[in-house]
Amino acid sequence: MRLEHAELLLSLAETGSFNQTAERLYTTAQSISYRVKQLEKDLNIQIFYRTNTGVIFTKEGEYALELAHQVQELYQSFMLKIQQEQLRKAQNAKTPNCIKLLTVSAISLLEIKKNFNCLYPNVALIIKECDNAAVLSSLLKKKCDMVLWSVNQLYFEEQMKDFGNELIYEILQQDRIVIVMSAKLDLAKKNNAIVTAQDIAGKPKSKLGLLPWENHLPPSTDYGEYEGDNIAMHQHIILNEGGVTFMSEKTYLSFFNNSKYIAKQYAHGTSLIYHILLHRKDTVHPIFNTLSDIIKQEFNCTPPQI
Repeated sequence: MRLEHAELLLSLAETGSFNQTAERLYTTAQSISYRVKQLEKDLNIQIFYRTNTGVIFTKEGEYALELAHQVQELYQSFMLKIQQEQLRKAQNAKTPNCIKLLTVSAISLLEIKKNFNCLYPNVALIIKECDNAAVLSSLLKKKCDMVLWSVNQLYFEEQMKDFGNELIYEILQQDRIVIVMSAKLDLAKKNNAIVTAQDIAGKPKSKLGLLPWENHLPPSTDYGEYEGDNIAMHQHIILNEGGVTFMSEKTYLSFFNNSKYIAKQYAHGTSLIYHILLHRKDTVHPIFNTLSDIIKQEFNCTPPQI
C-alpha cells in the first residue's frame, strides 16, 4: 500500500463520503471511486459498501484501514528521523546566525517561528512581508534565504519560465478562493454552499492575500474596496459593514475560522492558489531543510476543510 492509498482510506474513514474526500484531496468523486476500485483490484478484496448515509468498511476493509494507519505512522516516524538527522548535521556544520524568510501570504507563521526557535534558539528567524512583484528578485539577489509565497497558479507558472533553472520550489498546498462573511448575514444563513456574483451585488467587498487579483476574478469595479493585508480591516468590513471578503481557504482557517464567520465557495473563483516554498539552489545548509520541514508540517496539519 502506497502513502497516497493510506491517505485516501483514512480520509474516507473520517468523512464517510466520496464527495467530502474528493474536496479534501482536490479531485472529483469519480476519481476517488476509480482509485478505490484500482486499490480493491490490487488487493483482491472489497474494501467497503456504499450506502445512502456513507461508506461501511468490510472486514477486509478494516484490515486495509489498519494497514493505512501503520503506513501513515511509519511515514511520520520516517520524517521525524530525517528531521532529527538534519538537525544533527546542522549542529555539526557552521550554522548561520540568522535566516531571512520572506512571506507573501496572509497566513499566520507564529507556530512555524515557535517550532523553529525550539530547535535553534541561537538562530534568529527573521520573517518579513514582501511585495508580490519583488519575490523572485529578492531571492535571486540574496536579500533573503527562503520565500513562502501564496500566488495565483497561472501567474506563478508564467514567472517561473525565466527563473526555473536558478530556483528550487515545492508546492505545499493547492488552495481555492472562498468568500467569508458574517454569520449573521442573511446570505450566510442560506443553505447554498456556492455564492455567485449576483448574491453579493451591492455589498462592500475586500480581498485578502489574492495576488495578483486580476488572475482570480473577472475585472470589475465592484470588487476590491480594500486590498491590504490588515486583518482587522477585513474583519471590520465583514462584521461592521455587512460586507464580504475574498481570500484563500488557508487564510480563512488561519484567521477567520470561528463562530463569527461563514465561508462559502465562490462560483467564479476557478483559478487555483498555490502556497509555495522557494529557495535558491545554493541554499544547501541542513538548517534550511529543517525549516522547510517545519513549514511543510504546519501546512499538512491544517488542510482545507470546506
